[in-house]
Amino acid sequence: MIAHESNAEQYIAPVKEALTRAVDQGRSVYGWASEEPICVHMFASDDAFVQGLEQLGGLSPNPAEDYRQFFGTNGVDLATGRGAVYMNTIVSRGPNWVPYVATHEYFHIVRGHAGCSECLPTWFLEGMADWEAIKLLGDPETTWQSVLVTEQRAGRYPPLSALSTTEQWNAAQGIAWPYYKARGAIAYLEDLAGSQATAEILRASADGLFNFESKLREVIGIGLEEFEVGLLPFFERLLLRTVVPTPLP
Repeated sequence: MIAHESNAEQYIAPVKEALTRAVDQGRSVYGWASEEPICVHMFASDDAFVQGLEQLGGLSPNPAEDYRQFFGTNGVDLATGRGAVYMNTIVSRGPNWVPYVATHEYFHIVRGHAGCSECLPTWFLEGMADWEAIKLLGDPETTWQSVLVTEQRAGRYPPLSALSTTEQWNAAQGIAWPYYKARGAIAYLEDLAGSQATAEILRASADGLFNFESKLREVIGIGLEEFEVGLLPFFERLLLRTVVPTPLP
C-alpha cells in the first residue's frame, strides 16, 4: 500500500482496515481471495493519478486520461504482476469515500476471479461492487437513496436492460448517476432472494453455458422485466428505512 503523494497518506490506515474486511468477505461469500496481497496505489491529484495509471499500471495515454477526475480503478501492478487498486483520493463524496471506493474496486478484482465478467451486465457488476462496499462500510453518501427515488420516478434512468454494456453505462452517466440504480438493484435482488443471491449468480457465470437472464429468473423467481417494474417500489421502501423521524416539539 503506497501513498504516492503526502496528502494521500492519511488514507493508508482506513483503506487497509477496509480491505482487510473486504478480503474476508470475498473469501467467505464468493469463495476467492488473492494468494498474494494486492497492491494499492494512492494519489492526491488528477495529474499524478493519470501518470500512475500509465507508469505503474501500463495503461496507454488515452485510456489513462479518461480516468482524470475519477475516483479510482483496478488493474495490474506491472512491477509485481499482482492485482492492483489505483485511487485518486482528491475526488471525494464524503469522509468514508476513499475506503469505500477501495472496497468497491477490490470486489471488481474478486468478480474477475470468482466468475465471468464478460458474461454479466455492467449494472450487475457495478452494483455488486457498490453494494458489498456499503454492507461492509455503511453508506458513502447520505442522500443517494432520495436521489435514486427522485430520478427513478422522473424516468431519467435507463432500464437495466439498457445498462448492460460498458458503452451504455458510460453514456448513462451523462443523464443520471447509474451507480445509484445499480446498487439499488442489487439490494432489491438480495431482498427477494437472500444475501447469497448475488454471489450465486456471479459464481454460476463461470459455467460456459451461463445465461444471465435465465439464472436471474431461477434465483429470484421473476424475469428482468418484472424485476425492473419492482425497482421503484423497493427504492421507496429503501428510502423509508433510512429516514429518521424528527421528534415533535
